[in-house]
Amino acid sequence: MVQYPHDRLREARERAGYPTAAAFAKTHELTESTYRSHENGSRGLSMAAARFYAELLGVPWTWIMAGEPPASSGEKGGERSAERTAVPQPAPPPLRPRVDIEVLAAILERVEANLARRRRKMSPLHKAELIAHSYALVEEFGLEAATRELRNGLRVRSRSHAKSA
Repeated sequence: MVQYPHDRLREARERAGYPTAAAFAKTHELTESTYRSHENGSRGLSMAAARFYAELLGVPWTWIMAGEPPASSGEKGGERSAERTAVPQPAPPPLRPRVDIEVLAAILERVEANLARRRRKMSPLHKAELIAHSYALVEEFGLEAATRELRNGLRVRSRSHAKSA
């Protein structure tokens, strides 16, 4: 029985026809070690990562995270078919919110410049998570305020890591 998100992630990958975690990661240009650690459970699976993988694998992200099958219109009350809970259903096409491309481009430019300045690389998944988080901050506070918030957060985090080291 599949009990944990990483088990369901592995099952979804296998059902989608990828024989190994490495094959899946390579096909989708993911960092293999990150994907493998999500799938074997050594690294926690964030909701953003689950949504990302679910879209690639054609299953609902809620099934990956909690084992919840999508609700069907014919289901009454709390009835659930054992067969339906065991087999992931294809995910509906994701709803695409309107995105301000100029803001997104500005965020991407700042992320890329910061990575280049620090001579660092970032996996596409982590970069997508950072950009999504940044976009939410921009929508809430505006571009300059969000940039300050991110810088302050990075300074606080780097200071706390330095103290713990």
